[in-house]
Amino acid sequence: MDLSALQATDKEVMQLLESLDDQEIQSLLMELHRNVQVKEDRNKYDIHLTNKVRLIDPLVLYQKKLQKGSGLSENVRRMGEEAKKKFECGTYVKVIVREFCYKIINKIIVGS
Repeated sequence: MDLSALQATDKEVMQLLESLDDQEIQSLLMELHRNVQVKEDRNKYDIHLTNKVRLIDPLVLYQKKLQKGSGLSENVRRMGEEAKKKFECGTYVKVIVREFCYKIINKIIVGS
């Protein structure tokens, strides 16, 4: 299994994990609390996530020419700037229900 499998929906990923013939993953799944609640909180957080910045600025056919949406709409330009700032800062997540298992992700990503 590779990381691309984790791009599926949560339900699909859980079904895939449950189908694996790996005792350690099965044991970790038994420990997993499926009703984890989280919220975004920049001041009191448990996890800080950062990802590669991927912004979308679609080309739009305008006056028979393809032009970037941000060049045609102040609204699109502003939304792109706000998204970029958020991506650069990352997401700060506060786990409300504390029963959360990081071991499965480590097993998949690191293989340990």
